Amino acid sequence: MGGVFLVSIAIGRPMIGRLATDFWPVTPEQADNPRVRSLFRGLTVLWAGVNLATATLTFVLLVWLPLETYVAVKQVSGLGITASAIAITIVWSHRTACREGMVRATPSRRVTRSVA
Repeated sequence: MGGVFLVSIAIGRPMIGRLATDFWPVTPEQADNPRVRSLFRGLTVLWAGVNLATATLTFVLLVWLPLETYVAVKQVSGLGITASAIAITIVWSHRTACREGMVRATPSRRVTRSVA
């Protein structure tokens, strides 16, 4: 999968651009925005790295650890890598959308104090 993500960049059609529409309605005008295109390329590289890192880690753990330890460590490490990438994806996408006026940043909550 990491290779597929990288090839999609090489042919000029970042895979994240296609997957993004499954999570958010991206109009053609938004998809043509230079910063959005840059975001799609960056996120495609990120997810290519995630897939390649997970595959490499899986191989290394499988070669060096006993099976029982491998199963536990693989689950925790894979979850950590994926959860981190999800968080980066959300923050990066939200920042880009806010900067380009596609969404508004959520207003901060104001604490009101009652005078007694």
